[in-house]
Amino acid sequence: MRNLQVRRAIFYGFIIVFFVSAPTIVLFTAGIRWSFDQGITRTGTIFVASVPKSADIFLNDDRYEDTTPTVVKRQQPGTWDVRLELEDHLPWQKNLPVAEGTTTFIDNVILFLDTEPELLIAEGMQNVDWSPDRRSIAWADHQEGWTEIWISDIERPASSLVSRFTLNKDVELQWIDDDLLSVTNDDVETMVSKSGTTIDPESDNSAQTEIKIVDSVVHVIDSSTEDTIARLPFGAYAVVDERGPYIIVEDTLNNHIGLINRNDRNEPLLLLEDATSAEWIREDVLLFASPFSISIYEPSKHETTLITRISTEIRDPQWHPDGGYIFYATGSDLHVIELDDRDSRRDTVLAELNDISNFAVDERGRTLYIIGDDGIDQGLFRRPLYKR
Repeated sequence: MRNLQVRRAIFYGFIIVFFVSAPTIVLFTAGIRWSFDQGITRTGTIFVASVPKSADIFLNDDRYEDTTPTVVKRQQPGTWDVRLELEDHLPWQKNLPVAEGTTTFIDNVILFLDTEPELLIAEGMQNVDWSPDRRSIAWADHQEGWTEIWISDIERPASSLVSRFTLNKDVELQWIDDDLLSVTNDDVETMVSKSGTTIDPESDNSAQTEIKIVDSVVHVIDSSTEDTIARLPFGAYAVVDERGPYIIVEDTLNNHIGLINRNDRNEPLLLLEDATSAEWIREDVLLFASPFSISIYEPSKHETTLITRISTEIRDPQWHPDGGYIFYATGSDLHVIELDDRDSRRDTVLAELNDISNFAVDERGRTLYIIGDDGIDQGLFRRPLYKR
């Protein structure tokens, strides 16, 4: 009889434990938590990915069990200190919010190598221009009485002399495509291939737009129809880029960059800013810069965002091919700044030289090429960005 009562007590005890624990387990699995500070809450999720992969993840200084890429589940709502570390690479760290029932994405992080630039070609490079694919560089060497034009293949590396003429420090070099270089010497233009072959310049009829001044008014003209697309404030304008409906014009008289939408004849002028350079980050995001600031403009939103403003003159801002970072140089430092503005934009110095005159990012986004002087050598330096 007593054994029967014991068995019944155990049986009913299991039933009570089941009915008490089952909802708790279900709620726990669903991400429901209780704490003295927040009461009943639902947890959130953090998705973490990085380039390169396999970076260690630290949450509030505690190492997570997995590496990138991964999904960190069931995190209490609030602000979390997230840090990514990878051997031989610079760490990444931010304080990011995690909300109930949502996912916080950290999916555009590059962990840059912790390394120094290495000398690739020791030459005094001037009047530099990079080929569109960033695999070749054209440059001038001004000797006593002579100017020599060289083309360097940065992947071998190797240099070839393609032209030589009487000294002219104002010679202009511009790549037409990945194989053809335009050399303008005293207003005389010649075309030179990578192999050094001189080609007679041909008229380019591909331009859709031209600039005309009529009665002191600047007109942007559609060449095919002779229709006026837009009227601009007086200045010395030139068309620097045409892409789809968008036309970028540069006013060298007033240091302005303008963006025109040829399809909008009512309000074609989208942007007219004090700027010295402009390029597309993506088809719908324009990067432009003044000597002391960098901004982006999104035509679809008609929205301008200031990325950074500093007291030192900015040189040659360029974007990383994945679109999440912008590189820029000051007199002696080369920086990278991320576009993610959560917990402020991280600005990191990637290279320090005595002088940086020019740089470029390769088309795959894995290497920086810097023209500068490290105090011992001058020429072209290579700075790897990350290891695969």
